[in-house]
Amino acid sequence: MSTDMETDPIELFLSQPPIPPEVLQRMHAERVIERAKDLSREEAFHDGRAIACREQIDQLFRKAGIANTPDEILGYRPLGFSLAELEASPPPVVGWVVDLLIQALGITGLIGRPKIGKSFLLLLLALCIGGGVDFLGRKVSRGRVLYIDEEMGRPTLWSRWLRIRAAHPAFWDPETLSRVHFVALGGLSIERPDEIRREIEKAQPTLLIVDSFRRVYTGKENDSDQVAKAMAFFGAIRTEYQIAEVIAHHTRKNLEGSEFWEDAARGSSDFFAACDGLLGLGKRARGLGELRATLRSAPEPDPINLVLDEQTTAWQVTSLQAEPVVGFDSFKAIEEILLSKPGTAWPQKLVAQALQTEFGRSERMAEKAVWKIHLATDGQPPLGVRLFKRPIPGTRNEREIVLLAP
Repeated sequence: MSTDMETDPIELFLSQPPIPPEVLQRMHAERVIERAKDLSREEAFHDGRAIACREQIDQLFRKAGIANTPDEILGYRPLGFSLAELEASPPPVVGWVVDLLIQALGITGLIGRPKIGKSFLLLLLALCIGGGVDFLGRKVSRGRVLYIDEEMGRPTLWSRWLRIRAAHPAFWDPETLSRVHFVALGGLSIERPDEIRREIEKAQPTLLIVDSFRRVYTGKENDSDQVAKAMAFFGAIRTEYQIAEVIAHHTRKNLEGSEFWEDAARGSSDFFAACDGLLGLGKRARGLGELRATLRSAPEPDPINLVLDEQTTAWQVTSLQAEPVVGFDSFKAIEEILLSKPGTAWPQKLVAQALQTEFGRSERMAEKAVWKIHLATDGQPPLGVRLFKRPIPGTRNEREIVLLAP
């Protein structure tokens, strides 16, 4: 028998001289350049997402250790165009994940006070997209969802799903359940881009939900450069995977009663600048909410009146109106707030917030009601006064509101 036939293939492979490192590096660089050329040919490279595409190409070159700049290898391609060229080759019509509310291939911000019900709304949105069910009375484009959950956690998510699944038969459907994926990355999603990319590649979503921005972004909220970089990250993800994104963000104050409700969110305005649409969830009264929207690609829709179903925890469109408050007794309302959690310290800021969220008072009305409470500088109220304010030790201007037992 021939000696060649008796040679072990593994031994033959191992006997070959190793590929020189410089050859391996050149082979890798060639693959990177081919990928960069593919990116530069994409339509997104020549529309409003061009910067994100260029950032991806620059990142590919840096990781591969390629000394040449992308322009030197790919050649500079002017991004400018005339109106005649635009008319000859118009951009595609804007699509919608939720009709005239959430833009396809866009970034939508959802703002509202903490604990106002944003996560309930986002969970409902995820199930509606996965099940092809109308969301708040609007048609949806059925698809797959990846929900980055840094707010609920598994136990809370499980208990909420057990309730919200009763809101629609499709929420039980195995096909719907297979389309909705959840992941928690420990609040470090932006600092771990490879992990979020792996999760996206596994789930293959058409919609990415981020709950919330503050949990996945660990920088300073008022730092314009840092916030802009964080939103650029989500912009690059949107472009790279051709998905829509909804990012929840907290506000410092209630949206209702404010003409410029878009200004209520915390931190840098770069968050809004990066969004193609903005949704605002506010409360009109106990159990009643209002969803506002401002859109870049469509006229601003009318506010949507909502009611929270206490059985399913699903927001629903309603015609119910908040009952007019006649002869509102702010002191009685504050007593109710303090009695709801006896033994709990109540700084005046929290009491003002509770007046807004629980009793539908405007920010100005709530602050005025708290201001009217008697201030006992020595910590002891006048005889016969049950409700009073007193300084909080160790602070300059903070006050605590106290209710004495009858």
